Amino acid sequence: MPEQQANDESEKRSAEFKDMMKKAAKESDRGFVITTAAVLDFYLERVIKSFLIDASEVRELFEGAYAPLGDLSGKIKAAYVMGLITKKESEQINAIRKVRNIFAHEIDASFSHARVEALCKRAPIHNGKDSDRDALIIMAIDVGVGLIDRDVEVAKNHKRKPRDEPKPPSLFDSHGQA
Repeated sequence: MPEQQANDESEKRSAEFKDMMKKAAKESDRGFVITTAAVLDFYLERVIKSFLIDASEVRELFEGAYAPLGDLSGKIKAAYVMGLITKKESEQINAIRKVRNIFAHEIDASFSHARVEALCKRAPIHNGKDSDRDALIIMAIDVGVGLIDRDVEVAKNHKRKPRDEPKPPSLFDSHGQA
């Protein structure tokens, strides 16, 4: 990709991310947390797919009732063990996932909910100066900005290629003897 085209694409992706986060920030607490987790899920999936071989089977990893990478937890673990995200990024996204789960499953969830407060009062969310919601926003933006173009870098430098079929063993050893 020519350099100007790459810069244009990067700017487009940055604007897309900024727009998604602005929309998320305007949501209710529940909407904000769920939307933010969905945005990070989207970027993680894109990064992982950019690493894997080009095959129709890749889709099956992400879609369907028993898809091993169908949920955010699986994507976080896979991306980390494949070296596609850092330990810190893994911890940040996982913290957002845990808060998201409370908002998704507890009717009375809010940033003053005891379990949400407990998660937000410790690292990696807690930053010591902002409200829990603002600290979560700052952390989500931090990790999200790092993922915006990660798939491009991964595809360029780490894309997996299908393995060739192994050659059948020869009946003869290297000296031509059976």
